[in-house]
Amino acid sequence: MHSIKSPQKPWFGRPKLWLLDSFDVLSRPEVIVACVEPILRLIRGESAPEQIKLSQARRILVVQPDLIGDVLMTTPFLRELRQNAPEANITLITDKIVSNLVELCPHVDRFVAVDSNGWKLRFRWKFARNAFVLCVSNLLWQKYDLVVFPHWGTDQYYASLICYLSGAKTRVAYSEQVCQEKRESNKNYDKLFTHLFQGFPTTSTSHESENYLSLISFMGGSIKNASPEMFIDNFDRQAAAALLGKKESNRLRVAVCLGASHARKRWPVEFYQQVMDQIVKKHAVQFVLVGSKGEMELARQLKGDFINCVGKTTLRECAAVMETCDVYLGNDTAPMHIAAAMGLAVVAISCHPLDGSLVSAYSPNRFGPKTLHSSVLQPVRLQGKCAVEVQGQKFCRHASAHCIRSVSVVDATAAVSKFLTNSKIA
Repeated sequence: MHSIKSPQKPWFGRPKLWLLDSFDVLSRPEVIVACVEPILRLIRGESAPEQIKLSQARRILVVQPDLIGDVLMTTPFLRELRQNAPEANITLITDKIVSNLVELCPHVDRFVAVDSNGWKLRFRWKFARNAFVLCVSNLLWQKYDLVVFPHWGTDQYYASLICYLSGAKTRVAYSEQVCQEKRESNKNYDKLFTHLFQGFPTTSTSHESENYLSLISFMGGSIKNASPEMFIDNFDRQAAAALLGKKESNRLRVAVCLGASHARKRWPVEFYQQVMDQIVKKHAVQFVLVGSKGEMELARQLKGDFINCVGKTTLRECAAVMETCDVYLGNDTAPMHIAAAMGLAVVAISCHPLDGSLVSAYSPNRFGPKTLHSSVLQPVRLQGKCAVEVQGQKFCRHASAHCIRSVSVVDATAAVSKFLTNSKIA
């Protein structure tokens, strides 16, 4: 048998690739500060004050170009920021996919939507280029006196550079020293800020929404309410009603989400099928499937009597659908956070084992449902290569559903049944 060699790339392509890679040096924070600081100093005028005076801020920029769940967990921060700076004009930068979620937010005066996913490019210098274009065309001339990047963990979207190039005198963020992963991935990012927060003793093991709120305290503000919010209107409710029809008074509704942002976070559809089959034997319920268009194939694998809203709603319409439900059953994903914000009892299936790192981006400790009534079901322990520590953390790293498969169908059924029983009593 003759082996077939794969064709080699032409030699003339390699110098070009090397040249493009070399441009990444120009995107390093220390290089950018050295080159741009004299110009920004002229635009900013006086330097940042030593003490942050939140109540005196007049133009505030919040940079949060992150995922849906992360932005939803930012809503308490936005509300408390407004409470502490009632006269300020507040601008929020989010991903365009999330804009529908927050465009009715009463705590923000102006929104700027960016394509964060488009920034996930091979070459880091393209991040810098996009940030320069955004700031010069949209932010620099707004003359912000305060910019805040509330994210505790690693900055994956070069939001720190947006903060720096915004021209704001005072720039606040968590230090790159708060965790090992951030120290390695965001080296020298601290140079882009004027005020850095190392965190309170409990911050590293706190819920992410609490981490955001801790920055309010760091800036001298007070916190009155830590609950997440959803902002919907009657148009969203009308769209939901058209999909759902009239709710039967003797039947409770259970919202079910089969999808997630990564395959390792998806509990198998056949497990959900078993839970739903068991629940209908014990309770008078109506199941409602929710999710994005990319999860329509998962919905087609499910059998039984349910209302299929997958791929048929906006984020706010999904919240309006949730408003009519009593319990949420699903993976650790955006609808889980929406359900929590709408006050549902939440049964969340997590891929992160109980012996995994508390600071992991998959940990329910940081990103679990923020609600009074919830049950997070996790694998007992990491399995195989997932038990190996990476950047100071242990978490499920498998490409497909792996550790999550050990979550029991019996436990999930019992958790949903408990909340349904309590709803009947209430």
